[in-house]
Amino acid sequence: MNLRNPFFPCLALLWRLPLGVLSFLVFKTAAWALRALLRTGLSRRRDLAHRWRPISRETFEQQLALPVLMTSAPRWNPHAIVAATGPLEVSRALTMDASAASRSARIWTLVVYTFPGGKTVRHIGSLDFEHGGGVLRMELNPGRYMLGLRYYAWSTVIEFPAIGNEGGEGVAALGADGTLNDFYAGWAGQNRGLYACLHYYVSVLLRYRRWLPRRLVEREFLPVGNPETRFHFGLILKGESVTFKLHEALLAHHEVYYTEYSRSSFPARWYRIEAAVHTTEPVDEMRLYLLRAHRTRAGGEAWDDRWVEVSGGS
Repeated sequence: MNLRNPFFPCLALLWRLPLGVLSFLVFKTAAWALRALLRTGLSRRRDLAHRWRPISRETFEQQLALPVLMTSAPRWNPHAIVAATGPLEVSRALTMDASAASRSARIWTLVVYTFPGGKTVRHIGSLDFEHGGGVLRMELNPGRYMLGLRYYAWSTVIEFPAIGNEGGEGVAALGADGTLNDFYAGWAGQNRGLYACLHYYVSVLLRYRRWLPRRLVEREFLPVGNPETRFHFGLILKGESVTFKLHEALLAHHEVYYTEYSRSSFPARWYRIEAAVHTTEPVDEMRLYLLRAHRTRAGGEAWDDRWVEVSGGS
């Protein structure tokens, strides 16, 4: 078949679309089943709900940890050390020593999500504690909540701070070193058959995104982030590269992180972009890409999508 034939994209759609729909249905079914197992497990092991659970090599020694993460939080963030805790039963408020987070990382964010809905209800970070901080108190409506903590530009030795729970059980502090993310190097660019099938629909969404609702594509592709991070994303076909032009207002108040993912959604290449114009290396196979712009300084102009210009890719 002549791939240069102008009718080939239309013919390809005839098999990409049904395979994408099938992948989508299988992914959603697997995600629902694994979330149910996770909720059951946390209900039975209440001690786990009251510990910090950083993503590390040890995480994936636990049964079903990889499938759960690859269906609940794909497009991992290798630029940050990430930890979660909960669900916590909260009746009034949570407290946290922000100085422990400030000692651990130059840039950090703590996000509070409803459980099991996953809706963001509060967030706090290094922008709010530019001088190291003190005790943070967050009043919350009675309910169950998950907490997610991200450390960017972290220290050699880090600490996940103690979480106080007024009227309930809190979370003990946890010390760790700065090598928690070393496991990413061993998985760089992997294409595992199971996850390639589960995430196949994502490449179809990105390939035909101009004809699809923007909110649908963003909901399916973007990870659970926080309000201080903005995203640009797309698809890079074999042999192609992408060029980013970043506005000076963006670089003045944000750090910009670039990640490429394999078809299975495993990180394949990641680094920080500091130049106003940057062109990625051509890829030797189809890749998904995600640009994270994380605000690191208070003040400045409100976010403008025109601050990021992208050429190349899909």
